[in-house]
Amino acid sequence: MALEQSQKMIKKGSNMRKLVFMILCFCLLGGTTVHAESYYLQAAKSIEISAEKLQKSRDKVKEHKDIKVLDELEIPPFHKRDEWEKDSLSKTFCTGCHLSPPHTKNLRSRAFLNMHTEFIACETCHMRPENVTFTYQWLDYRTKQVLTPSVALFRQAINKDDIPKRAEEKVRKTDVMDKIAPFYKNEMALILRDHDFAKESLNIWKEGGFEDKVTRRAKIHAPLKEKGPECKVCHQTEEPLLDLKALGANKKQVKRMQTHIIPQFFKRYTEDDQKIRINSLLK
Repeated sequence: MALEQSQKMIKKGSNMRKLVFMILCFCLLGGTTVHAESYYLQAAKSIEISAEKLQKSRDKVKEHKDIKVLDELEIPPFHKRDEWEKDSLSKTFCTGCHLSPPHTKNLRSRAFLNMHTEFIACETCHMRPENVTFTYQWLDYRTKQVLTPSVALFRQAINKDDIPKRAEEKVRKTDVMDKIAPFYKNEMALILRDHDFAKESLNIWKEGGFEDKVTRRAKIHAPLKEKGPECKVCHQTEEPLLDLKALGANKKQVKRMQTHIIPQFFKRYTEDDQKIRINSLLK
């Protein structure tokens, strides 16, 4: 009997120690759930910045000039930006510094690239590390939740009934907060503008000293490629970057996107100074 009571006391003491340990862990962590850092954040913190990249960052910071985008002009532009264009990039980390829309340099393709920001995450094109395989999924930028693949998530209308009538043009068929984003080990590989690292970076850019800006800029861009992939990386039938079927596209949508006329048109131009002729679109 005495032995049995002794064993019960030992077991009770062990359970108490476990409970105390759990309470201590909860208090130390502030009662929050701990998530693994995203691939981007791990890379940004761990990649060693070379002297060459640091100098490039220093040159970029020196050259930087703030650009003010005028929404109200004395003479209204022929193409007026709608509110959805601003909403599309409002939660993106990149546009905390870059213009919205961000593509401005290439006169030939910038309009088409900026259209992609409506449904493609910046990191899908600009974060392509070697020897690392991402999966790509639809991400709701509001909730940070993965969306179930669906035909409806794609902007391409297949049937006439899917195309909004003239009187309903303002009712968009796609949600600009839903974007195809990279995932690594089932975790979101990017960060959004509300992340602490993003907020800290924006604060350094506004209030930090010159060298602080240089170092942070270099760190932010270290996991990224300045130039995105060519159109054909996605718009092709042989091993495209994105598995459109897995993302919810039906056969007609997959075919239309993989054989789209605009990427086929751009393939003919290998030099930046090559002239584009409108009648070439008919060939």
